[in-house]
Amino acid sequence: LRFLFNSTNKYQVSVHWLPEENQHLLVMKGAPERIMDRCSSILIEGEVKDMPADSEYRAQFNTAYAELGGMGERVLGFCHFFLDKEKFPQGFAFDNEEVNFPLEGLTFVG
Repeated sequence: LRFLFNSTNKYQVSVHWLPEENQHLLVMKGAPERIMDRCSSILIEGEVKDMPADSEYRAQFNTAYAELGGMGERVLGFCHFFLDKEKFPQGFAFDNEEVNFPLEGLTFVG
């Protein structure tokens, strides 16, 4: 299931069924600052770590983002979230008009 890029929100969301996990995976990509704002954790070397608002990870991200953007590079951010198996079973009717799935508390992956 894919929801098209929205120029107002500056991100695109897709939801994928993982049969081996019996679970949905939500994936988001878009403007890095918009993606980072929706994340409460970060994936580092395969480990999910908390990322509060005053986190050093956020400061490092902002530095890298400013440097790359200053060089004229196009920068995208990516995050994901494993949806609860009970709340979002296989066949769940996702709705992007009346959003019925989480878009915050996600994990920043790059």
